[in-house]
Amino acid sequence: MRRDVEAPMRPLAILREGLRGIGARPVQFISATLILGVALAGVGAAEAVITGRSLATMEAEKAKGSTVVIVDRNEGDIDGARCLRLGSSAGVTAVGTVARVETVGVLGYPSVPFQHAVVTPGLIGILYPSLQVRQNVTGIAGEAVADEVGLVDGSEVKTTGGSTLVLQLPDEGTPRSQDRARWLYTFESTPTRVRECWVEATPGSVERVREVIAATFSETRDLRVRSQASTATYDATRASWLARPTQFAWTGGALIGAAIAFTLTFTRRHELALYRLLGASKSETALIGVVATCASIFIATILGAEICAVAMRLVGVSERLANQLGLMQIALSSSAAYVIAIAACVLAASGNTTAMIRNRN
Repeated sequence: MRRDVEAPMRPLAILREGLRGIGARPVQFISATLILGVALAGVGAAEAVITGRSLATMEAEKAKGSTVVIVDRNEGDIDGARCLRLGSSAGVTAVGTVARVETVGVLGYPSVPFQHAVVTPGLIGILYPSLQVRQNVTGIAGEAVADEVGLVDGSEVKTTGGSTLVLQLPDEGTPRSQDRARWLYTFESTPTRVRECWVEATPGSVERVREVIAATFSETRDLRVRSQASTATYDATRASWLARPTQFAWTGGALIGAAIAFTLTFTRRHELALYRLLGASKSETALIGVVATCASIFIATILGAEICAVAMRLVGVSERLANQLGLMQIALSSSAAYVIAIAACVLAASGNTTAMIRNRN
């Protein structure tokens, strides 16, 4: 019997009819969901892997000191106050100085020479980013000093230079400190003249910081400005990541989602036409089609995100940003698929009902 067109279908009835369509074609529904889920997982994993590896490389280069700029002169010293003022410049995260360096020994081990450097505390923060200097210490010992002399944290030593130091030991060396593992550091807060000025920049700001340094020391002759470690790998990795094709991977997922949406809708076009003949409106018919198609996309999205998360754990990608960008690719793909699925159902519901029934074969 033809349904009374004056009485609209209730939402639960629309939902029931949409789910009935799923039950009528379970193999097609499951196959489409699995295919789309795997495709979405691939989209997300590709972006996450590329981002994760790029971030790991950049962090490793940063740890080596690719974002640390060292300023000195071929001969002579530079203005320490100007160096410390760089700490307030945009893109600068830390500033430290080396006022002077001399060769000393530790009493009891006079034949073992070490370098004694007078520095500002900021330099320790650059060389040992995780070290929190305690208030009761008067010096920091490099890792080789501690090993060769047999120091423990808090040891008191006397140097051949006449200094008595209470030393704090870093938990471990860093790539930035490995060339200075045989150094002892003592502090001077506001040196007038310094041998070296160390400036750590935020990622991507090194060149801008170099320009600020050049302007700050514009009156200094024979100025040298160099990075502690080469920036070539860091810059190349960053440029490659910014131009990565996987940032557009969601379009591939969207195309696969569109193909599946059109396939699911096309195979149900005769069924949707019958709803129209039975009195359902175009919008009600479209909603019945949307329920089944969007259910497939929704389940595929959840499946894809879970597969992507498992894949990231297996390949060792743990960077939060990498995983977030991978999930964003999945979300963009599925969002586009939702829009296309709705459009496909609207087109199917708006077609020539009689022609669809007549041409069902």
